[in-house]
Order: sequence, then C-alpha cells, then structure tokens
Amino acid sequence: MISSSTAWPPKPVVSDESFLQPSREFRSQIFKVLAAILFFIVSYIALVAIATGLAALCVYGGFALIGFITHFVGIALGLGLAGFGVMVVVFLLKFIFSRSSSDRSNLIEIKRKDYPRLFDFIDRVAGEVGTSKPKKVFLTHDVNAFVFYNSSFWSMFFPVRKNLAVGLGLVNSLNVSEFKAVLAHEFGHFSQNSMRLGSFVYNLNGIIYNLLYKNDGYATALERWANFSNIFAFFASLTVAVVQGIQWLLQKIYELINKQYLKLSREMEYHADAVSASVSGGSHLVSALWRIEFAQTAYDNVFAYYRNWEHEGAQPDNVYAHHEQALRMFAARNGFPVEHGLPVISRTHTRNQNRSRLVIQDQWSSHPSTEDREKHLLSLGVEADSITNRAWELIDDPIKVQGMMTDFIYQGGSRSSKEKQLTAFAFSEKIELELDRNKLPDVYKGYFDDRRIEKLELSGNQNGDWLQEFAELMNNEACTLPAKIKRLHEEVSLLEQIVEGAVLVESFEFADRRYEREEAADLLKQLRAELGEAEASLKRFDERVFNFFLHRAAGRGEESLLMQKLDYLLMQEQKCIEDGVRVDQMMQRLMPVLHGQVTLEEAIGILRLIVFDVVDVKERLQELIVKPNASVVFSQETVSQLKSFLEKEQVYCNDVSVWPDAINQLVFALGCLSSLSHDFRMSVRKEVLEFQLRYV
Repeated sequence: MISSSTAWPPKPVVSDESFLQPSREFRSQIFKVLAAILFFIVSYIALVAIATGLAALCVYGGFALIGFITHFVGIALGLGLAGFGVMVVVFLLKFIFSRSSSDRSNLIEIKRKDYPRLFDFIDRVAGEVGTSKPKKVFLTHDVNAFVFYNSSFWSMFFPVRKNLAVGLGLVNSLNVSEFKAVLAHEFGHFSQNSMRLGSFVYNLNGIIYNLLYKNDGYATALERWANFSNIFAFFASLTVAVVQGIQWLLQKIYELINKQYLKLSREMEYHADAVSASVSGGSHLVSALWRIEFAQTAYDNVFAYYRNWEHEGAQPDNVYAHHEQALRMFAARNGFPVEHGLPVISRTHTRNQNRSRLVIQDQWSSHPSTEDREKHLLSLGVEADSITNRAWELIDDPIKVQGMMTDFIYQGGSRSSKEKQLTAFAFSEKIELELDRNKLPDVYKGYFDDRRIEKLELSGNQNGDWLQEFAELMNNEACTLPAKIKRLHEEVSLLEQIVEGAVLVESFEFADRRYEREEAADLLKQLRAELGEAEASLKRFDERVFNFFLHRAAGRGEESLLMQKLDYLLMQEQKCIEDGVRVDQMMQRLMPVLHGQVTLEEAIGILRLIVFDVVDVKERLQELIVKPNASVVFSQETVSQLKSFLEKEQVYCNDVSVWPDAINQLVFALGCLSSLSHDFRMSVRKEVLEFQLRYV
C-alpha cells in the first residue's frame, strides 16, 4: 500500500494568472468592511473618551467623599464610586490584554522526524502557494483540514505563525492530488497581500466579538468586588447596567460589521479556491469538495453505528478501516462508482429530483455552496494531471497512526478489550446484516422505506378499477410522494424559522422566483396547504396499494388472511409511534437530572413520577424481548442485561449514591425499547409486503 516515494502532483501550466488577482467583488467588500470597522473605531474611541472622563470624575469624587466622610461608610462610598468609573474603562480596554487560544484537546502534535513524507509534502505545497510553512502540524480524527493560530490585539500588527491541523478522516477520503488541492486552499488564505488584509479583518473582527461576548473574567472580577460589601454591590450593579448599555450600542454596530465580513469571507473562499487551482488544478479541488461531503456523512454514520452498539461493549479496532468500508458500501448502495479505492462523487451523483425549491443566499454564511464553488473553479479552466494514489502514502506507517488515533478518540472512556474490538470485516458484516435484515422488496421502489404508515381504511371489495397491473399502480408519481412530503416538511420548517426571525434573511428564492422576507408568511401558508394535500394523497395511495392486494387475495379466497396481516402491521406501526413518544418524553424529563440542572428535591420528585412510566416501559419490553428479532438486534449479553432490568424493581430514593447506576440502567432500557420497537415494526412490514406479492 505504501510506496517509498510518492509522485508529486504536477502544477498546471498557467499562461494567464489574472484570475489570481482579487476580484472586483472582493475589493469592494474589503472597503465595505473597513468602512464599517472605521465607524466602529470612531464610535469606540468616543465611548473610551467619555468613559475616561467619567472615570476621572468618579475617582475625583470618590476621594472627595473619603475626605469628607471619614468613617467606614464614606470610605466604602468613595472607593465604590472610584471603582465604578475604573471598571467601565477596564471593560472598554480589557481586549488589549486578552489572548484567544484555540482548543487543542482533540489534536495531536506531530514532528518531522516521525512523519518526514507528510512534512515534505506540506512544505512543498506551501512553497508553491507562496506562503510560509506552518509553525506546527497536528493530527485530528475527523474529515477536515484547517489552519489556526492564537490571536490577540497585537497579532493585527505583528506576524503570527500559523499551525496546520490534518484530519485522518480527510486523508482516508482523498487521493494525493485532491489532498494537495485542499492544503493549497488552506494556505491560499494567507498567500497574498489582499488575503493578509482579510486576515487583519478576521483578527479585528474576533477582538470585537471578544469585547462584546467573552466577559467571563470581567464578570468574575465584578462579582468578587460586589461580595466585599452591600455598597460595593450597588456600584457593581451600576457598572453592569452601564456596561450593558455600551454593549447594546456596540452590538448593533458589530452586527453591521459581521454581516459585511461574512460576505467578505465568501469572496476569500473563492480567492483561496483560485490559489488552489493555480497549483493543483481546479477539478481536483472540485472532486475533493464533493468527496469530503460524502465522506463526512459516512464518518458520521460510522459513529452512529458505534453508539447503537454501545450496549454490546463493541468498539472499533481501527476507525479508519471501518470508515473506508462504509465509503465503499454506501457508494455501492447509492450507485456511485468506485475508482482507485475511493467513491467517485459529483454534483450529478448527488442531485435529487426532490431537492428543496427553497434557496437562501445566506448573508450570514461564511462559505459559498459547493455548487457555486464548483462553477467558479471550473470556469478558471486551469487543470493538471492526477496522481490517484491514496493520500495515506504521505503517512509513514499508516496502520500504526490509525490505531493511535483510534485509541486517542476513546481516551476519555474505557477502551474495550482486544477480543471485543470490531475488525473491519466484522464491522462491514454487521452493517450489511443490519441493512439487509429489513430491506424491503425492490418492486416497491422505496415507497415504504423510512416513513410511518398511518391508520387506513381497507376493504378489497371497494368499487374501483382493480384490473390494472401492479407495475402500473406503482408509478413514478406515486412512488416519489414520500420524498416530496419530506422535502415539503423541510421547506415549511425553514420558512417558519424565517417568519419567526430565527433565520435572518433579507430575501430568498423559491422555485426560481425571488421573494422578500415579508412574503415568507404567505408562501408558508401556501406550502402548508400543499403539504396537507400531499399527505392526504399519500394516505389515499397507501389505501389503494393495500386494497389492490386485498382485491387480488379475495380472488383466491384469502382476503381475511391478508386482512389479518395488514391489521397486525398497522397495529405495530401505531405501537412504534407510541413507543417513540414515550421514550422522547421520558428522556426529556430525565435530562435535567442527568445534567444536574435541578435541586435534590426536584430530582427526587421527577424520578418518583417516572417510576410509574417505567411500568409501561417494562410491559412493552416484555412483549418485545420474546420476539425472534430480539436475539438478532441484540447480543446475548445485552439481552441478559435487559432481562436483569426487567426483573428488578426500580426504586429512586433519597440515597443519591444509587442514582447513577439506576438512571443509567433506565436510559439503557429506553434505548433498547427504541431499537427493538423500530426493528420489530420493520420486520413485520417486510414480512407483510413480501407476503402480499404472492398475489401479483
């Protein structure tokens, strides 16, 4: 798998580098941001001048009080008044001494001597881009790469060395040319003077944010000052009131700056993309962007499977071997081709005929969409030959590194024994079994997948044209109804957020027409009506499909047999819905206890009330645990643990020492109920849908 040396991805031959010059939009946005910042600075200086004058008066008045009233009250009033003036000034100047440090808890610093090929590759990319090498290089676990640094007020005026973080999930998902393109994009943000101006704006924007929103240390100082006496507490409260007024004023200006800065950020992304294209070829970054989206989804799914299997004590032996298996499996199931060991993903592959018609050009988004970035990159016409070798070739001893990062991911908890760790083969086998166990027949074209089946009116003897063929019945318009309803739900939800002000937009597009924010309420009403009609159509079609089979069964004298099965299916569908509601409600009630957000008395009250709900949970689990699928869904150890929970009487008393174990057992049981209920519902659905095909 690993070669002694990796071929270097060639640099494109570029005859005209004018595309690397900042665009008119970029320059225009820079001026708008600087104008907004200048307005902020003028306002800020005026506030500092007023606060300094106020502080001088307060200090003068404070010492005058101390001289006039010589006993303790006078001294306290004088110091309180002086402290009030000083603390207002401190609030306005504290950012000069603040320093913003990046969280490195999920990063592992690496050295050149251990990773010579990776460091040489990074250095060469930085050289081609025309920027300095990173100060330090870190590995992280996820599908990402980013440049970061600690910033302060002084970093606006003095150069700061950047650090680079490389995610092993990213390495697992790209070839060498794509990996070069991603690194070149990151370095592209700091390669030219125009981009350094953007970096200056970034630093200043962060300082303003810290001034307005990061005040933990300042608040602690105020609290300590207030605790000395009631008089100091009064002046501390007065300081808070004045500071809040200053914050309100500066926040309004900051919103203007941030809105302009985020527009600038999108232009900076386009510019960094152009830099990447100039050294790696535009199509390599395009393919990387699409593949990263797919790889991130696969990565998230891998950890979702791990969480589902926690009750079995199973953990991965190598996260990245499992991720690679998931990439290939999900590509195969979605019909994506695989070349050189990696899925080929593009806009064509990901396009969905039921894609949302609601498009928001989000002025608060710092990144353009992948579609927009692809269009921009390909318009440059800058291409280079590909090196299709996996990016792992840049890592010395990749298997060892993958194992190290897997252990690092689980360092916060207990690592399962080697015997319980899942191999890549066991992982893929486990997923395949899980996916195939309740896979519905293909002839239904996904119509019954991933949705509820509501109560229906069924009778095979209804009047109607029952002579049509099943293939004609399952037409494309009907089979796309569930996806259409899902899309409508998403559109309605987003419009509701726009109407309520949770999503801030000035305008948006719907079905290729531009709407102003004020028109969202009328469009929401229209879409709610469309959603209601679609859901009614879905129910009618459900009835039509099942009645079709009942009519065919009646022709064989087996209508009552099929009706029994359909009644049982609909009963399990309803029970699964009820189980989901029960689990959600109990978890919501448990959350304040789990997170220590309630008093002891409140927690005892919640737990004592939950005992009555636990009885219903146990009854339902007793019903499900004896079903044949229980031994398939859960390991024997999990079934034994669940049976132990069912046999015990849950008592939540004043002895809080027993709570962690008792609550953990209850959460475990609720998770089992959710899994068993869903799986049994799907197994019944599969059985009935397969059975009725005998009548086609």
